Amino acid sequence: MGRDLSKVLIVDNIEDNFQAQKDNGIQIRDWRGDDPQDRALQELSELLQNMVEQTQYQLTDVDLRPVLKRHLKVYKQKIRNLRSS
Repeated sequence: MGRDLSKVLIVDNIEDNFQAQKDNGIQIRDWRGDDPQDRALQELSELLQNMVEQTQYQLTDVDLRPVLKRHLKVYKQKIRNLRSS
């Protein structure tokens, strides 16, 4: 597609859809817009907001892939904690 992959995030509920760019992928669970208890997109927005806050004051171009990798660890643990409670 000609995009700079250092600036691309792929969000999908099917991991196979971003296998060619694993470092760019965020897998979320299925989202059902009609379920008021569904927080999949809200949880994702928290992850993205944290990434923005970390990178917004950097003076050089930022490769999002290592930033995503760091934040995904925290995100995945938070999701596990929410699901087990």
